[in-house]
Amino acid sequence: VILMKRFIQPLTILLVLSFLFIPSISYGEQVHRVSRGETLFLVAQKHGISMDSLLRKNPFLRDHNTLFENQVLIIPSLNTTNNYRIQSGDTLFKISQNLGVPMAILAEANQLTNWNDLRIDQVLTIPATQIIRYSVKSGDTLFKISQELGVPMAAIAETNQLTNWNSLHIGQILNVPLTQNRGNATSQEYRPSPLIQKYPNSFYEKGSTNKKQIALTFDDGPDRVYTTQILNLLRTHNVPATFFFLGQNAEKHPDLVRRAVAEGHTIANHTLTHPDLRTLAPQTLRTEIGKTESILESITGLKTAMVRPPYGFVTESTLQQLESLNYRTIKWSVDSLDWRDQHVDQILINTLPQVREDSILLFHDAGGNRSATVGALWEIIETLKAHGYTFVTVDQLLGVPAYQ
Repeated sequence: VILMKRFIQPLTILLVLSFLFIPSISYGEQVHRVSRGETLFLVAQKHGISMDSLLRKNPFLRDHNTLFENQVLIIPSLNTTNNYRIQSGDTLFKISQNLGVPMAILAEANQLTNWNDLRIDQVLTIPATQIIRYSVKSGDTLFKISQELGVPMAAIAETNQLTNWNSLHIGQILNVPLTQNRGNATSQEYRPSPLIQKYPNSFYEKGSTNKKQIALTFDDGPDRVYTTQILNLLRTHNVPATFFFLGQNAEKHPDLVRRAVAEGHTIANHTLTHPDLRTLAPQTLRTEIGKTESILESITGLKTAMVRPPYGFVTESTLQQLESLNYRTIKWSVDSLDWRDQHVDQILINTLPQVREDSILLFHDAGGNRSATVGALWEIIETLKAHGYTFVTVDQLLGVPAYQ
């Protein structure tokens, strides 16, 4: 009897706790590499999801009845939330502290307009979260970071105990709580920005051919290690790409610039030192672009006609200045987020579900460890090729000159 009591008492406690806080197994988005003989139905069945949800997550599929061995499919997340039942004495602050989820995230997930209005036995949805480290860049504001990562400003401020939301400094590390269902810009359908609509002949985010064409682009190089690996991979797969080179890096590695051109790739201007162009005086902007132009021309004999502003940051004034220098400004429609997520599967998850006809894909070949970018790239190429996509340079996609 004594042994039974010792066994029953902790078991009862566990049952009560599981009723109050019932965690489900966390199934975030996953990568599935197709095996020989697998069908869409079998893949959906294996992961316990509907074929419809699988198709929605993989819109690049050419033929729903045809999968190719080793191609990649992105498996949508299942229920990644927990439930918590409000007890006497609970406050949102207390729940937040106990579960390690910012109050702003809890309030948003449960549509709480009044954070103090909780009732006993009310069930709260607790979204699964992960914390990433974000390094503040030139021109960053809390609003901009919030928009870019799809996280409420209040959640970022709360997580980092920011009393002054306007006081950020370059290089500051912020802990940013991400949820599985965050409203990331990369998960939304493409909609042209107002500036794209206003400057249709000089500012581009994607093509308009309505063909299954894709332009791969790489920023920040050349880099001795990663640009070399990417060039090797592109040569193996006979795929052209567009490299937006930094002038200071091109000057260090002129042989890689020449190699890119010799192997059929387009090179373009990404400024000299990677500043936020919105913050520069007109003369400084011209220097950043002009010096890079001179470096690239001295190496290749080619005068570039396309530019990508660092971080993709532009204003109308910036666009007008670049236009006056005879440059077309190129952004992107699919962001691999390889600067943030240095893991092959996560780069695949960030990229493939967003691919459509005429997409411009953003990757990086320098500025950090890009081994995951290289690892993901060949799977992206093979998967999209298998489903009828062809790869072109940005100038080919847009029907504009590559050089002046």
